Amino acid sequence: PGSYTVYVKLYKPNGALSTGSSSPNGYSYSCPVKMYRNTTWYILSGWGNNTAGHWKAGNYRWEFWLNGEKIGEKSFKIY
Repeated sequence: PGSYTVYVKLYKPNGALSTGSSSPNGYSYSCPVKMYRNTTWYILSGWGNNTAGHWKAGNYRWEFWLNGEKIGEKSFKIY
């Protein structure tokens, strides 16, 4: 339990890391998280765009990092 910063990497369909002007070095974004005992899931802040059609079709992959260690990943496809 405690307060931590989770770092997130979002990989585009071409394999490139998606970053913005405020992205931490080597990551797409970071998010403060308060962790509790016996909790197996957490909600992270989003990262996106208000403009429709911003996401191109293809396979995307999220990676989640804590203290320099990858703690999870998830892939999704946009048609």
